[in-house]
Amino acid sequence: MTAALASAFQHGYLWLAFLEVGGVKAAAAVNFDYKNKLWGYNSGVGRDFIELFPGWVLLAHQIQWACEHGRTEFDFMRGDEEYKYRFGGVNKYVMRVVIIPR
Repeated sequence: MTAALASAFQHGYLWLAFLEVGGVKAAAAVNFDYKNKLWGYNSGVGRDFIELFPGWVLLAHQIQWACEHGRTEFDFMRGDEEYKYRFGGVNKYVMRVVIIPR
């Protein structure tokens, strides 16, 4: 995945978000800003700030940013975690087809 992140950075698609509390990073998120969508790849929170729900706050800010900057969608990507549905996530199934010539 390191190569994919480096490539996204080189091509201007990597979008990082941080939430600070008192000058200390309390949450971080790695996203891709591509094809007019913000793709939420991964995120994390600092345990010292867990009672402030920094992940929720940062996610709300990311969605707000996407709306304000004309992105048509925030894609939560893989996984069926409950929080994704609370923010309006819907399942999209990706299928891979292999065509074997005769």
